[in-house]
Amino acid sequence: MRKRFLVFGIILLFICMNFNPSFAFYNPVSSGNTLYVGGSGEGNYSNIKDAINASSPGDTIFVYNGTYYEDEVDIDKSNITILGENKNTTIIDGGGSFQTIRIWSVKGGKISGFTIRNCSNWHSNSRTIHLADVDNYEISDNIITATRVDSGAQAIMLIGCSYITIANNSISESTAGIILTYSLVKDSVYNLISGNIFYNNNVGISIGHGSDHTAKNIISENIFYENNYGIYDYDGFWESRIKTLKNRNIIRNNDFYKNNSVQATFFEQPMLFEMFFAMFITGKGISYATNWTENYWETTETRLHKIYGYFPGLGLYGTTPAVAFDLHPKNTPNRPLK
Repeated sequence: MRKRFLVFGIILLFICMNFNPSFAFYNPVSSGNTLYVGGSGEGNYSNIKDAINASSPGDTIFVYNGTYYEDEVDIDKSNITILGENKNTTIIDGGGSFQTIRIWSVKGGKISGFTIRNCSNWHSNSRTIHLADVDNYEISDNIITATRVDSGAQAIMLIGCSYITIANNSISESTAGIILTYSLVKDSVYNLISGNIFYNNNVGISIGHGSDHTAKNIISENIFYENNYGIYDYDGFWESRIKTLKNRNIIRNNDFYKNNSVQATFFEQPMLFEMFFAMFITGKGISYATNWTENYWETTETRLHKIYGYFPGLGLYGTTPAVAFDLHPKNTPNRPLK
C-alpha cells in the first residue's frame, strides 16, 4: 500500500512538472475600411469616439499624432483595429475620467501605438484600460499609465477575458499595472502577458482570485523594475486544488529588478489536506497552482529560488508564512535592463 502511494505521487509529480499549455491567439485581420482621426485629410474625424461610432467590424482606425482628450472611450464592436501613428506622440488622455478606455463584450480587436493616460486620481477603482467579457484582443506597443502609485487606479483591468495578448507595453504609475481576474459568469483563461516593462507601480501584476477561474495564463519575458511588488499571486478562496494541478498559470523567463518590498509573493487559503498534498506530494510548496520557472531574481541561484508568501492561520485571525519555489532560476537576465 505504501509503495503504491509512492508510485502514485511520483507519477502525479511528473505530470505537474511537465504540464506546459500552448494555445494559439487570434490575430485580427483588417478586411474593411480605414478611418482616419486627426491630420488634415478631408473627412478625417476629430476624435476617436466618433471614428469608433462610424466603424464596422473589420475596419481600421488610424490616429495621427496629437493629444486627444477623450472621456471614456467605449469599444463595443468586434474586430476593430485602432493604430496610433507614434506611441510617444499619439496620446489618449482620459482627463481624469473613471475609465479612459472601456472594451466590452467583443471578440477580436487591437489597440497599438499610443500613450494612454490620466484616468481618475480620486476613485479607488479607476482604470486606464478596462476589458470585460472580451476574447481574442491585443494591446501592444503602448505607454500606459494610471495617475499615481497611491491613487488606487489600475493601468489595465481584465475581468472574465480569454485569449488576450498584452505585449511590449510600458506600464507605470499605478496601484496595479495589470489585474487579471474572473467574473461571476466567465473565467479568465489562456491570456498571454509578455514582453512588457512594469515600473513604479505598487504591484506590477496582481493575479486573483480563485485559481480554477484565473488559470492557464502565461506571464513571460516581462521586466519588473522598481515596483513595490513585482507580482502578487492572490490564489483565492474557492478553488479545487486537485483540478488546479493541470490548470496552472505559468510565470517564466521574467526579470525582477530592485522591487522595493518583494520581487514576488502570493496569498493562499488551502485546507489542511491540500497543504499536505502541496508540501509532501508535489514538492512545490503551497503555491503549487502556479508554475514559477526560469525567472531572474537578481541572485546567483541556479537550482532553487524561494518565493515567500502566506496563508491564513488556523483560526479566524492571523497568517502563517508559506513558501513556493522557482525550481530553475536564471542567474543572468532574460532581457537586459536598458
